[in-house]
Formats: sequence, C-alpha cells, structure tokens
Amino acid sequence: MFVFAPAIFYIYTYAAEKKYMSSSRLLLSREKSPAAMPAHRTSPLVTLGFLAEILLLVHCSHALSANSSASQQVPVRCRRDQASALLTVKRSFSFTDEGYWASTTTLSSWRADTDCCRWEGVRCDNVTGRVTALDLSERNLQIGELHPSISRLTSLQYLNLASNTFTSSQLQVSGFQSLTQLTYLNLSGCNFDFQVPVDIFRLTNLVTLDLGYNRWELRPSTIVASDLGKLKELHLEQVNITGTAPEFFKALANHFPLLQILRLNECPLSGPLHPSLSRLHSLSVIDLGYNSLTGPLPDLFTPSNFPSLRELVLAVNRFEPSAFPLGITGLRNLMILDLGSTNLVGAIPTSIGSLMSLTELHIGGNSFSGRLPSALSNLTNLIILDCQHSGLSGQVPWLTSLTRLERVWLANNNFTGPVPLDGHMYQYLTEVNLSNNSLSETVPASLFTQPALQTLHLQMNRLSGAIEEFQNPSAKLTDVDLSSNQLTGAIPTSFSYLTALHTLQLDNNNFTGTLDLNTFLRLRNLSVISASYNPLLSASGDGNEVDDYSNSSLSILYLACCNLTRLPLVIKYLPELQDLDLSSNQIHGEIPDWIWRNMSSLDLSHNHFTTVGQPLHYVNIRFIDLSFNMLGGVVPFPFDVYDLDYSNNKFSSIPPSNFLRQFEVAYSVNLANNELSGPIPYSECRKDHPLQILDLSGNNLTGLVPPYLLKGCNDLTVLNLRDNSLDGAWPDEIDESCNLRLIDLHGNHIQGRLPRTLARCQCLLALDIGGNRFVDSFPVWLGQLQELQLLVLRYNNFHGPVSIPPLVEKNSSARYFASVQIIDLAGNGFSGDLPPYLFKSFRSMVLDPNGTAEYDYTVHARAGRSNYQVVIDVAMKQQYMRVEKVPADLMVVDLSCNRFSGFIPRSIGNLTYLHVVNLSHNAFRGKIPHELGQLARIESLDLSWNHLVGEIPQELAMLTTLEWLNLSYNDLGGRIPSGSQFSTFTSSSFQGGNRGLYGCPLLVKCNLTFVTSPSSSLPPPVREGSPLDDIMLWLFVGVGFGVGFALTIVLLVVYGCWCKKWF
Repeated sequence: MFVFAPAIFYIYTYAAEKKYMSSSRLLLSREKSPAAMPAHRTSPLVTLGFLAEILLLVHCSHALSANSSASQQVPVRCRRDQASALLTVKRSFSFTDEGYWASTTTLSSWRADTDCCRWEGVRCDNVTGRVTALDLSERNLQIGELHPSISRLTSLQYLNLASNTFTSSQLQVSGFQSLTQLTYLNLSGCNFDFQVPVDIFRLTNLVTLDLGYNRWELRPSTIVASDLGKLKELHLEQVNITGTAPEFFKALANHFPLLQILRLNECPLSGPLHPSLSRLHSLSVIDLGYNSLTGPLPDLFTPSNFPSLRELVLAVNRFEPSAFPLGITGLRNLMILDLGSTNLVGAIPTSIGSLMSLTELHIGGNSFSGRLPSALSNLTNLIILDCQHSGLSGQVPWLTSLTRLERVWLANNNFTGPVPLDGHMYQYLTEVNLSNNSLSETVPASLFTQPALQTLHLQMNRLSGAIEEFQNPSAKLTDVDLSSNQLTGAIPTSFSYLTALHTLQLDNNNFTGTLDLNTFLRLRNLSVISASYNPLLSASGDGNEVDDYSNSSLSILYLACCNLTRLPLVIKYLPELQDLDLSSNQIHGEIPDWIWRNMSSLDLSHNHFTTVGQPLHYVNIRFIDLSFNMLGGVVPFPFDVYDLDYSNNKFSSIPPSNFLRQFEVAYSVNLANNELSGPIPYSECRKDHPLQILDLSGNNLTGLVPPYLLKGCNDLTVLNLRDNSLDGAWPDEIDESCNLRLIDLHGNHIQGRLPRTLARCQCLLALDIGGNRFVDSFPVWLGQLQELQLLVLRYNNFHGPVSIPPLVEKNSSARYFASVQIIDLAGNGFSGDLPPYLFKSFRSMVLDPNGTAEYDYTVHARAGRSNYQVVIDVAMKQQYMRVEKVPADLMVVDLSCNRFSGFIPRSIGNLTYLHVVNLSHNAFRGKIPHELGQLARIESLDLSWNHLVGEIPQELAMLTTLEWLNLSYNDLGGRIPSGSQFSTFTSSSFQGGNRGLYGCPLLVKCNLTFVTSPSSSLPPPVREGSPLDDIMLWLFVGVGFGVGFALTIVLLVVYGCWCKKWF
C-alpha cells in the first residue's frame, strides 16, 4: 500500500490543481480583466505536493520498519496474577440449570491457558494488561461468599455483579479497600441482608453506586462517615433506611454535593420531606416513591432548587391532603412526573400545560376535583397519560394534538361525554384504558383501525348504540373489552378481521342478532370469547368434522344467558377449549360425553339438563358447576375435581363406598338442596386430604354427624349440614388442629350437650346450631374464640343464666366474645339478670373511628375458586328471613323468648353499630334505657311483651334509621314522643298493655290519674303472640258500638283535630 502512496498522492494533487485552475478562471472571468492574468504561474499546490511526497516517503519507510519489528513481538496479554485472581473468584461460583433460576452462563471461556482479557465479562487496560472492568450481571450465578482474591484486581474501575444470588446474605468485603480505582459498583438484586458494609462508602473515587433491591439496612450515620465526595449516582431501592427522612436528606446534602441521580424507592423512608434536599442542585433524577413520607407535600421542587430536574417520582406515600405543588409546573426540563397516590386534592392547575418536555405524567390514585385541564393538549411530547382513580369528572379534553401518545390510562373516574380519541390516527398508541367511567355516546369505529393499538378497555361505562363496521382493521389489536355498557345492534363482523385478536369481551350489553362462532374461529390467535349476559343475543356454530378447527387457539368461551336452547356443536371440535360457561340458558336433555374431553372448567348451571351422559370417575376436569338443573339419580364424582357444585338438583343418593375417597383432590364439594336420603356414608379422612368446603344442607340425611368430619380432615373450613334430619349427640372428638371457620347444623334433631372440644376451633367464624335439641347451659367457654362473629343458639333447650367469667368481668381489657356481630339466643330457657359486662364485651359492635366494618362473612378457600357465603336466619321487623349474603356490617342481638328478668343494661347503648335488637317475650322490668338513643344505626327494635314501665325516652325519636318499633304489651305511660321516624309507626307499635300511653298514633286521651306502677299486671311473656287480646278488644267494641256511637263521633272529631295540631 505504501508503495502506491506517491501515485495516489499525485492523483489527488492533480485533481486539486485542476480544481484550482478552474476556480481561478471563474474568478477572472467574473472580473473581466484578461490583462491581469500572468502568462505562466506555478500552482502552490504543486509545490506543496513535492514536499508532501518527500514527507510521505519518509513516513512510509518508518512505518514499514516499525511493522516489521512489531511482527516479531508478543501482543499485550492479561497479566498472570490478574488471571489467577479471576479463576480463584470463579471457584466461589456455582451454576444451576433449575428452571427460572437457571444460570445463563458457565463462564466456559474462563480457562487458565487463555488470555483473560478475552474472557466473558472482562475488560483490560490495553497497555498494562490489568483488569479494569468485570461485568457478570444477570447471570443467575450462585455465589457463596465473594472471594477476597477480587481485591488483587487493584486497577478495577467497573464492577457489576447485579442480579446474581449470594447464598451468604452478608457481604464479606475484606480487601474491598484495595479497589481504590473503582468508579462504578453495582451489587443490586443480590439477596444481601444485614448492614451495608461501611467499607463500600470509603471507596473515594466512586461515581456510581447501586445497592438496590437487597434487604440491607442503611443508617444515616453511615452516610455521615462516608468519603464519597465524587458520587453522582446513588441507587438504594428497597434498602431499609433507618432513621427519619430529614436525617437522611441532611446527610445526603452534606456529603454527596455532586449527586445527580437519587433513587430511594421502597426504602422505607418516614417523616416529612426536608428542605435540605433542595441543596442538591445538580439532581436530575429524584425517585422517592413507595415510602412512608408524611406531612403536607411541600412546594420544594422548583426551578431555582432543581434547574436540571428531568425525573420526579413521589408516588405512593402518606402525605397529608395537599394541593398540586405549583412549583413543579415551572420545571421546563421535566420529562417524567409521577405523583400517583400522594393524596393530592383540589383542581389540577392549568399551568401543567407548560411542562413542554414531559413524556410521562402519572397522577392517578388521588382525590382531585373538577376536570382534566384542556392545557394538557400543549404537552405534545407526552407518551404516557396516567390519571386512573383520581376523582376527576367532566368531559375529557380531545387528545388529537398528542400525536406521540402510547398509553392512555384514565380508568376509574367519573368522566362523561364521548370517547376522546375519535377521528384521529395515533401512530404510536398501544394501550387505551377508559374503563369504569360514565362515558356515553358510541364506540368510535376508528379505534379498531389504530395501527399500533394492542389493548382497548372501555368496559363499565354508559356507551350505547351500535358499533359501525370498519375498514382497515388493526393488525396488532389483541385485547378488546367492551363489557358492562349499553351497546346495542349486531356484533360487527369486522371484529373477525382483527387478525391479532386474543381476547374479546362483550359481556353485559344489549347486543342483538347472532354471534357466529364459526366466523370468529378463523382468528388463529383468538383465545377468549366472552359474550355472557346479552339477553337478546344468541350464538350459533354447528361445525362439523370436515371443517378444520385444528389451528384454533380458543381456550375460554363464556356464553352465559345468551338464549341458547342447545349446545353449539362446534365446541366438540375445538382442541384447545378448556373453560366453558353456558350457564343461565335453556339447554335441556343429556350432557353429552364429548363435552368432558380436555375440559378443565365447565359451568352448565341454571339450565334444564336431566342426565349425565357417561360415568365421570375418570374425567379429567378441575372445576364443575351443574347446579340448578334437574339431574337425578346417583351423584357422579369426577375423581380429579377440585371444585364441584351439584346443588339444587334432584340427586337421590351418594355412592355407598368410601365417601371422601371419591374426590381425593377436591377442595370444595356442594351437594346442597338435593333429595339425598339415608346416613352420610362412612369414610376415613386422611390428614392431608385437601377438602375445605363440604355442603350437604337441605337434604333428607339421617343418622349421626360422622366423627371423621371433625377428626382427621385438618383442612376442613366449612361444614354445612343444616336442614336435614340428623340426630344423636354431636361427636366430642374434635382435633387439636381444627381449622373449621363455619359450622352450620341448623334445623336438625341433634341432642345432648355442646362438645367442649369445640373450643379447639380457634379459627371459628360462625357457629349456627339453631333449631335442634341441645340441652346445656350457656357456653361461656366459647367467649375465648377470638374470631367468632356469628353465634346462633336459637330454639334449643339451653337454660340458666348467661354468666360472665369473674376474671373477665374484673379485667376491662380482657377479650370475651370480642368479635361477635350476631348473637341469637332466642327461644331457649335462659333466665336471670343480664350481666352489664356482656354488652361491653361485644367490641366489634362499637363503631370504629373510620366508620367501616372490619369483618366479612365470606369464607375463602385456600385453593380452587370457591368463596363460601355464610347463610343465616334472622328475625327482624316482625319477619323471619333467610339472609344468603350476609352484609359484612350487619349487627344483631336477639335474646327474645327467654326468661330474662331485671333491668335492661344501659351498656347496650354503647353498641352503636347495632342494626337489630330483639328483647321481646322476656320479663325485663324498669324503664327503657335512654341510652338506646345512641344506637345510631338501629333499624329494628323490639321490646314487646315485657314489664317495662315509665315513659318512652325522647331519644328514641331521634333515631333516624329506625324502621320498625314494637313496644306493645308493656306497662308504659305518658305521651308518645314525636319525631321523624315515630310519625311513620302505626298503633300496633304501642297498643296492647301500655294503658297510660297517649298521643298519635293512639286515639287515646291523656289520663291525668295515670300513675306508673311496677306491679301493673301484664300478660305473661310467651314465645308466640296470642290473638286473644285482640279478639276480646273487638268484642267489647262491637257490644258498645251502638251505645257509644254519638260519643265516639265527638271524640274522633275533637281528638283528631288535636292530633293534627300537636303531632
């Protein structure tokens, strides 16, 4: 090459000469002065060319000589001591190929006979051969302790061991002080624990330090003792920073003055934001998200404090309600702003439109008021708009100017008006979530043609009308959810041309016409079709073996409540279908054999099926719901089922073989409300049997409660045997490891004592044994069950006083029936005075400071899909009703139809959460406690058929929630109080006994000679009201009608006017 260099250079100079002469001629022609041109002139470039040629020849000669000498030297290699140190470090590593944690490398290039500068993850200095960089991040290496030999790499400037697993959770840093050249250190995500090693903060040349995503503990004193004056980047995500936020920010400001990037996500910092943070003027990134920062959100982030700020994250803290900090809107360089869940209130300032560089705006999870400002349209660089759960309302401003948008998240607000993305093409838009708002009008067809759109969620709005057909369907749209709107018309056939479609959800609308499954099965990527609860829609799809459905990906098909009268036969040919819901249709006849193939979940409930086509013992299905059909005969049990619901059918018998062995892996079995008879079959329950929910209620089962259900089935949480004909004694053998949450034996013939071993069920939530024949005293020992919320003993033969353990009564902090919300002792033989402490112990009935209920009557299965709802019978408002979904805040005290005497304890007024109080048909005496006026949520109050005297407390008239009141058959007197609720009660609430009462609604004149007397005679308490008094009353009225006709007319006129005037 060097030989031809002179020739090449002459070619270059010749071209340059030609260009020079041409330029000279052009210049002279412009001057139009030929006399000025000399006869001959040597070009300076020619002269320069001769000189350059000489220099080039000299240089080429020297280069050839140097190249010849270099070809005989050994290239620079890694130093032997550096290779030895690395190999020693490697021996502390281990590699695994186990699933998710499999190592991505075995460092096979690390061999003693090779140059370590060429090893994976290693870089060396080109002159000295010393290792300057080691990057083994994200290799999933299993590392015991970091070998001290790493300290021999004294020229190391870059060390990255992130995302490996150190099995010794405490980092050994012996020799780290030798790595004095380190400028970059990354130990994030390495499973470290304990204290952050102090030696790390003595590496004086560090510029970047990343210790995030470990369980380390870092104290502000460690920062104070550090010597990292050059540090510019600090990453401490999920490191446990002790001390307060002000302490830590002060330490940072004093010792890291050059800091530019600060990430303290999930540390968790507590306390207020301290102004000392504003001294770090070089910060461009501040991430303080997911901490416990408190106090008001200060207007700290201003251009004067942080002129270079590009990213600000304060999301998910515990700030006091604060207005949007206006200083933030002056940060002209800000690109990412995340103020999600920071308790912001008030309006979003219009000045937010001045953040022209903003690419991401996250302000969801706040309590704003008003609208999204129209100034958002100024943010033309915006890529992500996130305002979910923000309390915003009004119409969303049109977003047509935001052409770079990729994600629009505005879900869970109260936005109204049309979808704000109509009539414009967004080239980059990938996600739209406007769900759970009040958007109206139609769904713009243009949304389905956006070229990059992948996810479209418009569910739970008020969108209406028909969706128009569209041209040029999107080739990337995978997820469409239009459920829970008011859409009408036919489902567009254009949907079947969305070639990338994976999920189509159209539930709970008013679509009409026919959903042709054959059309949609052309979409090879379509996995989910959900069109349930469109009452005017039908589905078709007969299919046949000739059609090729082998490439169909459809795995989930929901067509509940779609007017189906027969099974779509195309289902038979779908190879991937695993989850099928055809419930609430009108399909009848036999369940065919083919429907069980490959099926994992099947819901055919609420139809008219009469038979099951084949034995199911070896059917491989996990979840099956055939409830509310007309299936009969022997119960068919699939062997591998997890969750089985055959309730509300006509099954008549259970296979007599080992009961629990017929569903070895089941978590929930529901056979309620069938026609099962005979005893519950014998079985044995392994301690590892997974059964959690067993419901055999509403049948004709007889015999004893099987002991194996209470001893052996350790995972059993729900046992419901109510409304059968079981008899005998309840087995007294209950496991120490009892996990029962609900026991319901209501409506049987069980007798004897309540087993004391029931106290072993420490997790018991609800116990209902009403309507049996138990004979026992009050089960005071149940008070120790701290989770017991529902206790029903009604209509048994319990007797004696309701006592309180003396130690509990003396200790005010003792927890005794502390979680009870519903207690029903009605219809027994309890007697004596009610202890005042009884009501004081019902702590869950006292309104908590937040005014919300903490309890729930749903029993959650630990596996499967079952969430079991507790069912109870409640007497309220003179009705006996069955409540199948018990409200979480329902509070009931029913002590009716017993022999209680004495005064009604005033402590009942502390139970401000009570909804129902029934103390009727007892022998209570004395006055009605005025403390009952504190029951701010009471709906039903029954004190009838007692010996109560005195006046009705005026406080009862102030109970605005009281809907039903019965004070009849007592010995009350005085004027009936007036009040908003009392004006709605009829005379039946007061008449019967109570001869001294007057005022509306009673047409009785004030009796001035009335004197209340505790000895006034009353009918004795009975469990059921007798009509005898009513018959006698009407008899006397009839006899005296003719004699007193004139007097009655006068009294009606006089006292009727008087009532209108005063009541």
